[in-house]
Amino acid sequence: MGVYTGITQENVTVQGGTLYNVTLSNPTVSGALTGDVVGNVTLPVAAVAAAGSSNTDAAAISAYGVVHATGADGTKGVKLPAAAAGKIVIIKNSDAANAILKVYPDTGDKINSGTATTGSLDMAAKTSTVLVAIDATDWFSVPLLPS
Repeated sequence: MGVYTGITQENVTVQGGTLYNVTLSNPTVSGALTGDVVGNVTLPVAAVAAAGSSNTDAAAISAYGVVHATGADGTKGVKLPAAAAGKIVIIKNSDAANAILKVYPDTGDKINSGTATTGSLDMAAKTSTVLVAIDATDWFSVPLLPS
């Protein structure tokens, strides 16, 4: 253990420790990053084509972050990854048909206290929402203005 000031080091792994007053340039973080983050945070962005007509065949969102959903037609949907406290998914319904996008929770999860697994959040055309997991099974939505 030591105190290092003004150094540059690539590929550093910190396990079970705490970093104070650290400036990171283009870091890759695996696992939870907690505390105050100052500066720009870049979330992963994924394009997902809506599919299916229920939670069993909706297009899977494979990662937390920003989702650009296309192909909504009033019946097709996307399925959230498993809820975990503090995880965030931002979804933009960018369909060309001006149709509703169905957003389903993962198996055993709920959105806005809806029906576990099968209860969908129906997003109007050209709208966005932020979904935040408050525990291991529950998502809540923060609707955004149409864009």
